[in-house]
Amino acid sequence: EEKLAELPTPTASAPMAVEGDAARGGGCRPMPPHMEPFGTAPKTVIVCTGDHSPESVNEFERLRRYHPSRSDPRLPDLLVVYDAPTHDKSRCNSVFELATDGAAHVTGRGRYFKNVRREWASLVSTPPTARFQDALAFTRSIGDLHLHTYGVSHLPEVRRVDLSTLLAAQPAEAAAAAAAAPQSGNDAAQPTRLVSVLLATDGVWDNWTYEDVSAFLLDPSCTCAVMQNANGSRRVLQSFMGRNSAFARRNFGSQADNATGVLVYLTVDTSMPQ
Repeated sequence: EEKLAELPTPTASAPMAVEGDAARGGGCRPMPPHMEPFGTAPKTVIVCTGDHSPESVNEFERLRRYHPSRSDPRLPDLLVVYDAPTHDKSRCNSVFELATDGAAHVTGRGRYFKNVRREWASLVSTPPTARFQDALAFTRSIGDLHLHTYGVSHLPEVRRVDLSTLLAAQPAEAAAAAAAAPQSGNDAAQPTRLVSVLLATDGVWDNWTYEDVSAFLLDPSCTCAVMQNANGSRRVLQSFMGRNSAFARRNFGSQADNATGVLVYLTVDTSMPQ
């Protein structure tokens, strides 16, 4: 059977979630207390994407180099703020404050969390003097030309990961997966080493910690399904996305973001089904 992780345990906390288009002034509502991670497992997790959130110090420095403010060259002309239920983003709390030497530091004065990892909802916005007002929750995008004028970029960051190093570090987990595999006749499942790669949209990442994704996808019941069946990764992804839908309904209700995922398992084991 595919792995079905337990639903999050309700807690007393109640972070805030976006209702409507908060980037353009939508209202906010208290999020149900189900927005807590359900526990983690000691899996190796690598986040391959770059940090292009408005809370990235590197992105803040890039923005002010590209288009510094005329009134204060230590700041970018683009507003970098924590989101709040107002159309005038110049009234929102600033993400950064500057030290006497000009170094930027994250203030952490957000209004609500945007995901289960308790990351503050933040955005970049055109300055009040801009002819066209626009806002975005990222510092890089394709399109959004009004924001590109002020430094939002289409350029990606490229990262290389040595898969052979990751595969070599997994003998214990591979043995555990094999031990948990169901027997078929006299053929026992053999240990194998797997790397799972998940590419997904915000509608997935809003509802999971990175460790919980790893715990799910590398659970022995999932890795055994992949090891024994050519359609195993498809079955795992269907199970994972089904659980994500349950999380999204509990965390965001009708305001849940669209969710898309692509899952690949990589191995050097040539005996696995193709």
